[in-house]
Amino acid sequence: MKGKTVSEQLAEGLCEGHKTHGFNDLHDPSTPIDFWFQQSKEGVILFVVFYTLACRWAKCISCVLPSLGSSRYVDGEEIKKQADWFLGHRDIQPKNATINKLVISNNGSVLDRETFSPDALRYFLERALDQFPALSAISIESRPEYVELDDLSLISDILKSKKDRQVSLEIAIGLEAFDDHIRNDVLKKGLNKIALAALAKNLARHGFKLKAYVMQKPVPGMSDRDALIDVIDCARYLTDLMLQNPGLTVNMHLNPTYATNGTDLGRAFLAGQYKPPKVFDVARAVLATEQMPITIFVGTSDEGLAIRGGAFLGPDENNLRSAFETFNSTHDFSIMRSMLTKK
Repeated sequence: MKGKTVSEQLAEGLCEGHKTHGFNDLHDPSTPIDFWFQQSKEGVILFVVFYTLACRWAKCISCVLPSLGSSRYVDGEEIKKQADWFLGHRDIQPKNATINKLVISNNGSVLDRETFSPDALRYFLERALDQFPALSAISIESRPEYVELDDLSLISDILKSKKDRQVSLEIAIGLEAFDDHIRNDVLKKGLNKIALAALAKNLARHGFKLKAYVMQKPVPGMSDRDALIDVIDCARYLTDLMLQNPGLTVNMHLNPTYATNGTDLGRAFLAGQYKPPKVFDVARAVLATEQMPITIFVGTSDEGLAIRGGAFLGPDENNLRSAFETFNSTHDFSIMRSMLTKK
């Protein structure tokens, strides 16, 4: 992509990924796309998605998250306004003292300087650290190629400026699948394990953490059994990365895949050629990690993007959703075993 404008990269990415969606250019650039609260063993998590220029990779065939972003550059001053709006929101202010972890996203790469102003990121980090006194962890989503040592050092300095507490940094990347062919040739992720190993080494050097997003059954034509095996292979691979890099801790964020409009996966679902992963196979995937040193978190939201019937949990399965969310908070694997006995 060297030498091409971001707009050209976006257009080429959509074409290569066979995607027909547009962009959210009518969104108010002074407000984020969304934010929400989660509960995990780490405590209360606050997740914010900033509105910026869409992820310029844009190729991943099952991902429509770029459709929520802009096709035009959103400058640093607008992102700072988003930060002010978010931090001043009436749903957040009363919970300031309870927030333990902050996840920063733009549905792409927050550390890509072409889409997210570094000055705006510094502004947001400094304000968030002041506003959330119980904050002990910050997670930043990015593709590995944008995670530079200078960025890690800068963020580390900002976090260390809070003398009253230790705040850890986690870099969250999309691994998606263990199988190289599925990840890069089919999903078009463009991520090799050499780059991920280098990232893990750099994170361990700073004492930072790694989160890897993994998709269960991400492509048409994949059987439930093969999808389960691939997730387990991902977990084993991440365990190896952790053991090879002393000081590194790793979390696997398991996302059961949902079908979306404007993608090959969505078209396969509508044609009856794809079904989302079964709830019980997701539980089996979680149980496979019980004796591993990595931790696991199960994504239960489709962010309102799934085609009707295209997610692993239906609207009438709140009891199952609650079971996964309770597991996320407790890491009580007996919840998953109980789910399998009710099959």
